[in-house]
Amino acid sequence: MPFLDSQTRNAVINLIFSRQASCVQCRYLELLSQKDSQAELSDKEISGLLSLAERAHIFKKSFQDESLQQIKDWEKRGIRLLDFNSPAYPNSLRTIYAPPLVLYCKGRLPEKWEERPCISIVGSRKPDCEGLELARSFGLSCANSGLCVVSGIAMGIDAAAHEGALESILDFPTIAVLGQGVDLIYPVVNANLYTRLVERGGLILSQFEPGTKPFPANFLNRNRIIAGLSVGIIVIEAGLKSGSLVTARYGLEEGREVMVLPGNVSNPHYEGSNSLIRDGAHLVRSVDDVMEVIGWTKKSQASSVTKALPFSADQQKLIDLLRHSETLHYDTLAREFSDPSTFAREILQLELLDIISRRPGNYLALQPQYRHEN
Repeated sequence: MPFLDSQTRNAVINLIFSRQASCVQCRYLELLSQKDSQAELSDKEISGLLSLAERAHIFKKSFQDESLQQIKDWEKRGIRLLDFNSPAYPNSLRTIYAPPLVLYCKGRLPEKWEERPCISIVGSRKPDCEGLELARSFGLSCANSGLCVVSGIAMGIDAAAHEGALESILDFPTIAVLGQGVDLIYPVVNANLYTRLVERGGLILSQFEPGTKPFPANFLNRNRIIAGLSVGIIVIEAGLKSGSLVTARYGLEEGREVMVLPGNVSNPHYEGSNSLIRDGAHLVRSVDDVMEVIGWTKKSQASSVTKALPFSADQQKLIDLLRHSETLHYDTLAREFSDPSTFAREILQLELLDIISRRPGNYLALQPQYRHEN
C-alpha cells in the first residue's frame, strides 16, 4: 500500500482482514506470526490471502482514502479503533487463539494494561438478591484492590459487578465488553450504566464494527474476549445453561484461573457454579481468596494507586478526623455525618484500600503511612 505511512497501513490492513471469514483471518495471523513486525508483510503476501476482486480493490488509493475517512468519522463520534499491532492493544488478548484484529473502544484506555490486571465477574442474568449483592461487593472490592473489573454489561450479575466497580475511588475501574457495536446500547435498560461507565473513566469495548446489532452468535465471541482480557474469571450464581459457563470454559482453554462462589446444592441457580467447583475450579469466599489465587498483592498495589488520586470530600473528612486522634469509635465518627449510608460506604472503601483499620471494640485508626499530611 504505497500511499500510506506504516502505522496507518497497519490499521487499514487489519481493518480489511477483520471483515474476512475467520479462516482467512487465521491464515493472516499465521503469516503475521512469522514476521518480526507487520511492516515486513509485502503487498504480494497480503494479496495472496484475498480474492481477485478484493486484491484489485484494496490497493486503489480511493479505497484507502475511504477506509481512513471511516476511521476518522468513528473518532469524531468518540470511537477509537485499536488494531492488533497498536501499542495500546491489550497484551493479554494478543496471546489468545485467533485474537480480534481490531477492537473498537469508547471511553478511557489505560496507559499500561499490565498495571491494572483485569478480573472478570460473570453470572446469571436473573440472580437472587444475594447474588446481586455479592456481585456488587466483589466488583467494588476488586476495583479497590487495584484490579479492573471486566463483564458484559448484561442484566443481573454483569450489571451489578460494573455498578460495584464504579463505586471505587480508583481510576479505570471497569470494562464492559459488548456483543454489538460500541455505539449501540443493549440491553436498553442499562443505558444509564453505559453512560456512567464512560463518564467515570471506564471503557466500552467491542470487536464488532459500530452499527453491528446484538446478534445471538456475537455473544459467544464477546465471552471469549471477556475471558481473554482477564487473569481470572469469577463466576457468581450460574445455572447449568448460563453463558458464564462458556466464559469459564474459554478461560480454562487460555490458561486463566477460574474461581467460583459456591451456592446451595439444591438451588438450580447454582447448578452450573457447583459443577465448575466439582470439575476443579477454585472455590472462593472472599476477595482475599481471589487475590491469593491470582497472586495479586492487594495492599501494595492499592496503596500506590490511591496515593496518586484525590480523596472525596467525605473521605478526606474521615482522614482528617482520624489524624487528630490515634483511634476513634465507629459511632463517634458516624455522628459527624448526616447520611449513615454514605458514611458506611466511605468507611468500607477506606478499609478496602488499607488506609484505615479496625481495632478491638469497633475502633478505627489510620494506617501509619497516612497519619501525616504529604
